[in-house]
Amino acid sequence: MGESVKEVAVLLATYNGERFVTEQLQSLKDQSFQSFKCYIHDDDSKDGTVSLVNEFVRKYPEQFELVHYKDGHGAIGNFMSLARYVRNNTEEPYVLFCDQDDYWHPTKIEKQLNALKEGENPSKPYLVYCDQEIVDGNLNLIAQSGMAYSKRQAGVDDSFKELVFENCAAGCTIGVNRSCLNLAIDNANETHIVMHDWWFMLMARCFGSIGYVNESLMKYRQHGLNTLGADNKRLAGKIRKYLRSMKESFSGKSRHVKKCESQIRDISGIPGSPFDKELKQIDKVLTKNKLSRMWYFLHNGYIKLKEWFTLLFV
Repeated sequence: MGESVKEVAVLLATYNGERFVTEQLQSLKDQSFQSFKCYIHDDDSKDGTVSLVNEFVRKYPEQFELVHYKDGHGAIGNFMSLARYVRNNTEEPYVLFCDQDDYWHPTKIEKQLNALKEGENPSKPYLVYCDQEIVDGNLNLIAQSGMAYSKRQAGVDDSFKELVFENCAAGCTIGVNRSCLNLAIDNANETHIVMHDWWFMLMARCFGSIGYVNESLMKYRQHGLNTLGADNKRLAGKIRKYLRSMKESFSGKSRHVKKCESQIRDISGIPGSPFDKELKQIDKVLTKNKLSRMWYFLHNGYIKLKEWFTLLFV
């Protein structure tokens, strides 16, 4: 770390991303704000991803670094291990998460960093997420606002009760301060985490605060190969999705809900949350019978009746 410390660490986890990764890396290189370093970890890609990444590392070593370590498999492991590496080996005060297949508008880092600086108490976890355009594999516009497309509302869907069973922000829209990074990594049990972005959202909400940039600062690509994609929450679409593969849908939903419960129970053991009473009550409720659990989460607004499919698995 002899070089001067940048202000922002961009965390880019890659896997078989040769189709899009060069375009994403170029969008980072073209940012209006240049005091950043992009740390890249590859999860044993079998295509040309690493070669393409290394081209940028060779051309721009001050801003791109391919890091090497043994752990970090799967989307969660890849991002969480990279976050742990940055937490333990770098000093940038702010961290942004980046997907290999998206495209950042030139002012994304600048505007998100400004929002982080304006809203944070450095001693408390702080997270800022932004809106994003939804595009197809060729960057053709599907929706101008991902939040509107998914029928989400900042300040509502990022509340404590909403975040217990549903996340509202994709990782590629998220930036955090060092306090949030430290708390998230120090308390992470990756076998209990639904996704890295959700864990960071919960850390910020339960122990600090969350901000929002009401502007689409990037293009969120939907191309059929996404680990997770944008969901427009239309009931008919959800029904068709589950009917196509009912057995897998039910088992997948069961695993998902149990992970939601596991990560919130892990958080209930961390001291210092203003939601400590609610967290302890959830931890207690989860030891009761199924009808008691269903009634508690429905009656107290953690799950709405229209989200009956989630309710079935608590």
